[in-house]
Amino acid sequence: MDQKKETAQAAEKKQAKSEESPAPYTAVVYFHGMGSQRRYEEVSRLVDCLDHYAGVNHEQRKTGLLREIKAYLETCRNGRTDDVSYLRVTHIKDNQRPKFRFYEVYWAPLMAGAISTKEVVKWVLARLATPVRMGKTPWRLRPRVKRSALFRLWADHEKGGKNAYQHGDLHELLEDYDAFEGQAARQKYPKGGFRDFLAFLSDQHNKNNHGAALRGRIVALAKEWRSSHNRAEMFTFAMLLTFFAVMLIAVFAAAVAAVGVSGLALAGLVLLLKEIGLADSIGIDIDKVNSFFLQIFGLQNNAPWSQVFSRPDFYVILALSLFTLLGLVLVRTFLRDYVGDVQLWTTYEETNEKYRKRKEVLKGAFDTMAHVLLDEACERVVVIGHSLGTTIAHDTLLELGRYNRARHNDRAKALRGPLPLHKIEHFITLGSPIDKVHYFFESHKGKHHRYNRVVEEVRGDLGEVPFASNRKPHIHWINIWDRADLVSSSLETPCNKLLPDLKVDNFEISSYYFPDPVKSHSAYFEHAEVISIIFDVIFNHRYSYKMAPREGSHGAPNYSAQNVGPGTRLPFTAPLQSMMIALPWLILGTIVVHLMRVDFWKPIFLYGTALVIIVLLIAWGFSKMGGLLKPVKEPGTAAHSSTETTSSDVL
Repeated sequence: MDQKKETAQAAEKKQAKSEESPAPYTAVVYFHGMGSQRRYEEVSRLVDCLDHYAGVNHEQRKTGLLREIKAYLETCRNGRTDDVSYLRVTHIKDNQRPKFRFYEVYWAPLMAGAISTKEVVKWVLARLATPVRMGKTPWRLRPRVKRSALFRLWADHEKGGKNAYQHGDLHELLEDYDAFEGQAARQKYPKGGFRDFLAFLSDQHNKNNHGAALRGRIVALAKEWRSSHNRAEMFTFAMLLTFFAVMLIAVFAAAVAAVGVSGLALAGLVLLLKEIGLADSIGIDIDKVNSFFLQIFGLQNNAPWSQVFSRPDFYVILALSLFTLLGLVLVRTFLRDYVGDVQLWTTYEETNEKYRKRKEVLKGAFDTMAHVLLDEACERVVVIGHSLGTTIAHDTLLELGRYNRARHNDRAKALRGPLPLHKIEHFITLGSPIDKVHYFFESHKGKHHRYNRVVEEVRGDLGEVPFASNRKPHIHWINIWDRADLVSSSLETPCNKLLPDLKVDNFEISSYYFPDPVKSHSAYFEHAEVISIIFDVIFNHRYSYKMAPREGSHGAPNYSAQNVGPGTRLPFTAPLQSMMIALPWLILGTIVVHLMRVDFWKPIFLYGTALVIIVLLIAWGFSKMGGLLKPVKEPGTAAHSSTETTSSDVL
């Protein structure tokens, strides 16, 4: 009995000691995407995919195994009353058992039911004018959007390996553009158009006695920059017009469906009244009613109703009615649950009632991050976001940086306190709309030069804590995107206006042969290259800027050696997307020429539409048969496993 008591006391002492000094761990904080997400669902999916990846790769790639996956609760460290949940994971590799914790920033309930479908539709339609407003904007205004086009152009030049410009040209042009926003340039060139900018460039280079070669390269780069920006604007405008065309087709389909359904319902009611003998007593002229509805289907007045059901028109109207009703239900759900989240998050007017919802989400995310960072046992933090969650995560990191900067006169010390932001080494975004959100919703246009500068400086960018310190990158931001995923894009708007070397590491993938925007947006965790990068970042501590190799014994760190980008793209994605964009216009054209009875164009639009549909269906069929391009178990991307196991099942 005494021996059992001593054993129990020893166990209690051991437990108390472990609670006093918990084992060090790496924390992963996950921000889920938009929609009606359930708590723990997406972070559990992430852990399952990592577990599966380790299970099928542990023999060939020596990835190690994930064990002891279990949920825990802990009290909040920063005064919040709610307890915090997390998934604890042990990584077994080379006789080591490091610990990892997966936290989730769950923001869905704060957004739920806060906005009606009608409000969302009005808000979406208002976005259609954005490219028009942007086209009328002087070259000086909305500088972050303009600079993002330059960064994207420069990345394309570097990706192609045929950059005709020198590295310093980009920095020189950025400095000139920043000076073009200054007070002196505003007085001399008040309109601020692109021609004014070219004249300003000549003034600057003449004043600084720059050579003709440098001046020529800068002017050429500026002109190419403007062309690239205009092409992007035209593409965006085409996409929005296509959305408008789809809306017109939907309205037409709804109108036809309404006429067809109501007509058939009324016809059935009249026939029923006739059968039971009530038609004459209430004054309904059966012959006129029959004549009206038979004419709708192009039949003679005395034709039997059985001919209506034998005509293809009847089944077209019936199918169109059912399809339209189903489409309206799906569109309503999508607008309310998905686009509504975007509208709430992009409400920046502090006088707007919806802004309070945004602040609540940001406060919850800030509290969760502070809770994780304040744990002394937490040695490293990886932040991962998907879809709109990437925007929330980005704004949270900027808010954390502003919090520390406000409490330090010396910005060099803001990385370490009062919140230890130096622990955050990686930020991984999947299917991120950050650039699109900024283009449509954050493009501030103030009348006063100082206001525009204040907005940018207070907000922060990749040149500020926690993303950088002392003009050197700290957080390695890996943005994984798919051209088929219309929500995502490469990210350039977060870049610093004068430090072009501080940039997002964009990694492009292709999930399917057919550019399905819905499936591509949700396929990141199943993609072998994506889950491999995430696994290496979390469990193998790879791609960290802290471990960047130096160029020579005393040289500067080569941060680009830690990058994973630029990735690859499929050559036929763009042609298929072009056909998908053209399809609504072909359908709309077919409807118009039939309504206007333009016989010459009828076969052209009809057969053109049919051809595009056939090509897209064939491509979709091949993609459906092929499935995911690079699943975890495909040869060349991951090892085969003879049984369907996960790493937690292996030992």
